[in-house]
Amino acid sequence: MAEQQGVVLAWFSQLDDLTILGILLSVAGLAMLLYLWQSRRSRAEMMVLAMEERLAAQQAKLEAQSSALTVMGERVLALEEYLEMVGSRQQALDSEKRDLRFYQQAIRLADQGLGTEELVQRCGISRSEAELLAAVRSTH
Repeated sequence: MAEQQGVVLAWFSQLDDLTILGILLSVAGLAMLLYLWQSRRSRAEMMVLAMEERLAAQQAKLEAQSSALTVMGERVLALEEYLEMVGSRQQALDSEKRDLRFYQQAIRLADQGLGTEELVQRCGISRSEAELLAAVRSTH
């Protein structure tokens, strides 16, 4: 070991000042490169962490919007079903009003003295309905 140190010292003592300066500058340059590389690596890691946090936040936001969209879709379906039910009820009411007006017209015609055959032809009601109207109106 002592012998190896002596060899290194002998080799080192044979170098001139410019060579030693070159070696020192090379070592300093290498140290600076390592420092810059480590610094960039740390910044890159920090940027990756920041991007991962932003990505997680965006994913959470997307999941919340997806959930809200699902709820909205369910509400739209419920409203469509409700509107369909309301539409059916409205049609039934319109049909009842039409039937009522239809029979009111048949009653007016029966009051004017139209016979059973004429009521069947004009109003499109059955013969038994026309006979019933004629019988009811004749008693009044």
